[in-house]
Amino acid sequence: MTEPWTSDQGGPGTPIVLLHPGGTDSRSMSALAAAFGGARVVLVDRAGHGRTPDVDGPWHFADMAEELAGTVRSLGAGPVHLVGCRPGSWRTPTPRCPPTLRSTGRSSPPSRGCCTRRNPR
Repeated sequence: MTEPWTSDQGGPGTPIVLLHPGGTDSRSMSALAAAFGGARVVLVDRAGHGRTPDVDGPWHFADMAEELAGTVRSLGAGPVHLVGCRPGSWRTPTPRCPPTLRSTGRSSPPSRGCCTRRNPR
């Protein structure tokens, strides 16, 4: 298993760990991170994304959950609030990592054409 790149932005309170969607990296969560103001926000580049190297061989959601649990433990940051972005595996870690999670949530950042209403006229 690879050691994921992380950025612990410090701040008070329970850490908020942001998981990026597939095909991107933690930079895609920068606007959301900024929205938390001075809270302790932790960004993670999952295996094979951004500044974290890919793994050799197969990679499953269970592996991602274990990687996340290890990251939280290594930061001394648990339990944390976990915010995932579809498909940021926000459901997968929950049953596998209960000691490291205080709460889970999901975010669906706006994208081009998402949630817009087109006028048929």
